Amino acid sequence: MFAEYALQPLWRIYDGVYTAAINVGILSPEDYQNSSYQINQTNQAKASSVSDSIKIQSISPGMDSVMESMLMGPTTPANLSISLPQTTGQLQQLLNQIGSSSEINVLRGILRRYRPLSSAILDAICEHCPSPIEASSHVRKSSLSLITPSPILENLNVVKDHYYEFQQIQTAVEQCQVKGSSITENDIPTVAHVCKFVATELSNINDSDLKSASTGLTNISILLGVARVLCGTLCAQSIEYYVFGPKHQYMMESVQRIRVRLYLIMGASFIRVQEVPAGHICAVYGLEELQLKSLTLCDKKWGMPLVPYSPGLRPLVKVNIEAVSASGENIASLNRKSILE
Repeated sequence: MFAEYALQPLWRIYDGVYTAAINVGILSPEDYQNSSYQINQTNQAKASSVSDSIKIQSISPGMDSVMESMLMGPTTPANLSISLPQTTGQLQQLLNQIGSSSEINVLRGILRRYRPLSSAILDAICEHCPSPIEASSHVRKSSLSLITPSPILENLNVVKDHYYEFQQIQTAVEQCQVKGSSITENDIPTVAHVCKFVATELSNINDSDLKSASTGLTNISILLGVARVLCGTLCAQSIEYYVFGPKHQYMMESVQRIRVRLYLIMGASFIRVQEVPAGHICAVYGLEELQLKSLTLCDKKWGMPLVPYSPGLRPLVKVNIEAVSASGENIASLNRKSILE
């Protein structure tokens, strides 16, 4: 049943679209021999060079099987803003909207309505993946590289209160504890780890205050840190957070404190928010002057940084082989370069 109602309609849609593309002249039969034609950058370049006057129509040979397959086992949610074509006329309207001069656009436009991948993945995550709090007892403790309290005890005469605070932070991180309304839940520390930095244009950031402070320039580059809130609630502007670099030593008396701006990552856009609870990923602004590749933010001085991750895996590819001549001459003569260099 799975082969008949799930796989076979997909293969028929692919074959139908490529058959229509060959009949109208977008593709040549050599491009689709033995179903080996794949969607890649080379094929997209070929598609862009085809005249816009040559288009796949709903009545093109091969599109009849596409229409029949789309009516068999669609998984389009009822609340989806885009609907699946039910008639030849509706299919032609879809082809006019997506631009049918490329078989790639036709395939994507049809499959996104027939078998939308985003809703299927979201449903699978909601049904099978545990919440951050539930997953903490099984996965989180082993996957996080937390610094152990032993180096602190060996190098410092730590008072009992500091050592208790350190253990409290470790427990909150391991269990992904979130601040709540009760007094006990409000005492939960906040820890966020910035794993990397990304650059984006100011026009992509939805923050009027930041844009006004930048004297109206919209094409300047802004550096944002990508952070995962491990416990507590990360707040913008209202709290100064301690900054711990990957090589932080607890023998240091002074630890730098900063205020940050927080943004929700929505594709290429960044929307300003006032707080981000534990278990979420956000963008952080205000860290560009620190010049660190990764760092840990905490509202307590004894918040530990995460140990730099070292998987200890051997490389899958050791040698990269390239032709000496770009034109293909003397292919037998090879130049080997180590990827590790």
